[in-house]
Amino acid sequence: APLAVRVKGSQAVGVWYTFEAWGLGGDFLFQPRLGLYYLDLASGQSQKILGREFNPSSLSPDQSWAAYSRYDNGWNAGSLTIRNLTTGAETAFPLLPGNDRGAGSAVFSPDHRYVAWMEGGGHWMAVAPPTFQAAIRIASTSGEIITEFPVSAINGIGGIANVLWMEPVGWMDGQTLILQIGPNPGNPVALARINFDGSGLAYLAPGSFAGLVYP
Repeated sequence: APLAVRVKGSQAVGVWYTFEAWGLGGDFLFQPRLGLYYLDLASGQSQKILGREFNPSSLSPDQSWAAYSRYDNGWNAGSLTIRNLTTGAETAFPLLPGNDRGAGSAVFSPDHRYVAWMEGGGHWMAVAPPTFQAAIRIASTSGEIITEFPVSAINGIGGIANVLWMEPVGWMDGQTLILQIGPNPGNPVALARINFDGSGLAYLAPGSFAGLVYP
């Protein structure tokens, strides 16, 4: 599965990609991805950046940073790590207590100053009633945790009740994060927005997130 296309002079020169598991059912928290690779389109050669014990979330828009987690227990992800792909420097963010399902769904701000991700604990499918609890965390790429908040902080926004699921899906600009929310990952019902420092939480629009085009 492709993650990003590298472009020089309006020409595609490479593709960042991962492998994904298919045909699996169950209480998955994050898309089951395996490894990070770069394909040079001129030579046809692939370079392994991360092995298949790692689950990549995304690259920064300028493709200088990657966010990923290591599989900890089966398909459960571990804590989030960000890597500077130019220098190789890494920063790991330990999980919040109780978030035994790990971290993922990370997205970088357009200026790659910030990274936001979701962590979670419990289950939304395997038990009734659901015990899943999500949390959003935002940090600087220099390694400073800026803000973190539980799903209860967003429950009821825009008149929407029973929100158990929230994940970051993109940034409107260098300051404003977009969240997709709903009762579970298969049923997103609305988008919300919040500033990088945790202020300005507001309802944005009904529906599910499709994508962004940056100028």
